[in-house]
Amino acid sequence: GTGDFTVHEKLDNGKLKEVSKASGGAFGGINVDKRLFHFFSKLFGEEAFTQLKSEEICDYLDIFRDFEIKKRTVTDDCEKNYVIRLPSSLLQFASNNNPGFRKNAESTDFKGHVNFWHDKLKIDSTLMKSLFTESIQNITTHIEGILQGFPKVRQILLVGGYGECIILQDDIRKCFPQQDLIIPQECELAVVKGAVLFGHDSKVIFERILRYSYGTNSHSKFDPSVHCEDRKYVDDYGITRCRGSFYTLVKAGEKITSKGHIISSAIFALSKNQSEIEYKIFYTEKTNTIYLDDDCKFLGKLIIPLTGDKDTNRKCNVSFTFGLTEICCKVTEKSSGRDIEAKFEMLE
Repeated sequence: GTGDFTVHEKLDNGKLKEVSKASGGAFGGINVDKRLFHFFSKLFGEEAFTQLKSEEICDYLDIFRDFEIKKRTVTDDCEKNYVIRLPSSLLQFASNNNPGFRKNAESTDFKGHVNFWHDKLKIDSTLMKSLFTESIQNITTHIEGILQGFPKVRQILLVGGYGECIILQDDIRKCFPQQDLIIPQECELAVVKGAVLFGHDSKVIFERILRYSYGTNSHSKFDPSVHCEDRKYVDDYGITRCRGSFYTLVKAGEKITSKGHIISSAIFALSKNQSEIEYKIFYTEKTNTIYLDDDCKFLGKLIIPLTGDKDTNRKCNVSFTFGLTEICCKVTEKSSGRDIEAKFEMLE
């Protein structure tokens, strides 16, 4: 559903160095499918097409499987019609809700672009190509913005299922004639194969740039010059803190080598009755976040059991390692120096 972009520099030793953090937006191949869904909903009636999805899911999926094959053959200069076979269930649902739906197509925005023939729908090239317009424009505009910051880029590598669409390939070549467009064989599988190769040798990417800032649900000491007054409270140990503050571990845009980057953070009990600390981890694209409700998204949490005297401010040290194939974590109780087994849950 998304188009994801990054810029790499190839080093003399053959390894890769990421010089621009991953970026992108919701303009992947699925957005072409959404345009088709919108087109079918207007043509057959939204109620009929929704009914098809809820009652005859196999027929619904068959339409999009057929379209998936055909959309990869669409080109800028092609003038042929594209034929999509319609399941009898869809025709029946449409007839029940609107008996004249075939004739009504002539009075819609698609007049002259579609034609019913028995159980088939013919779509002309103009309408078919229009399904790609918004997605491709967003992609080429995004690439143009990246290249303005990195004028030395000489090659564009296109991977993923959407990369097999000829019309997308053609438009990228037209928009960026100074760059060589590389499309590997079976580019739909390239991402999967790359993940397998990366799993065998994670150091092939020598350096990367973090796309997100990562942080925790910190209850920082209250700072009147930074925090809002309505977030102030006093914990059981008499310390004035800020409720719902975000403590940044690493910031978006930071460079991380394949050896990993260790960040340590102290955490503590806020109540004398606590038997464990729930240490939540969040991420955001911003670099100067102060509060959790400022576009932060939940990633997971650590459940840390507590021991020791409840009358003392019980503290633990948490160290995170970023830059590896996963985020590693180690928790140490300060009072005893012993390591604590912490459970990292990816879902709430």
